[in-house]
Amino acid sequence: LQVQDNRFIWNWRKRESAYPSYETLLSEFRNMLNAFELFCSEAGFGKPAYNLWEVVYIDHVKKGTMWDSARNLNQIFPALTPPPVSAHHVPPSDDETINATWRFSLANRRGRLYVQVQQARLVPSNEEIVQLIITARGPVHETQSWEKGLNFGHEAARETFLAMTSTEAQELWRKGN
Repeated sequence: LQVQDNRFIWNWRKRESAYPSYETLLSEFRNMLNAFELFCSEAGFGKPAYNLWEVVYIDHVKKGTMWDSARNLNQIFPALTPPPVSAHHVPPSDDETINATWRFSLANRRGRLYVQVQQARLVPSNEEIVQLIITARGPVHETQSWEKGLNFGHEAARETFLAMTSTEAQELWRKGN
């Protein structure tokens, strides 16, 4: 849990246990937020005013699992087929990298979706990974509470993940990568 002057953040990172469901994490978030609101009220601060919701998913696939170079990342992300390279112009090597970013408006301008695919290295192991970050973010207002926004963002991120990844990659993630 992170409380900042302008943010209330509930982080979760997979360790040894199974990945908890969105519903479980939402329930934990709601309980923590209710406790924080009670604290604010009892301390005389009043109830916090919310203006933004955000859901972020970060997934990793280690090199050697479904990919060995940027040239075969399309095994995970079928739409990311690299352009053909002539052997006469560019010698084949394993030093290719990928960094792709997309930004989209969500339906009815209820928020934005940010998708990033990039190669990275884990610290401290230095293992090479491909990292997928999907962020859904939008405003809180009279017709969209923070909870409606989180649910909407979760669904947008889930649908995006399923649309952009291969069936094999989805199976890998289901098994815990």
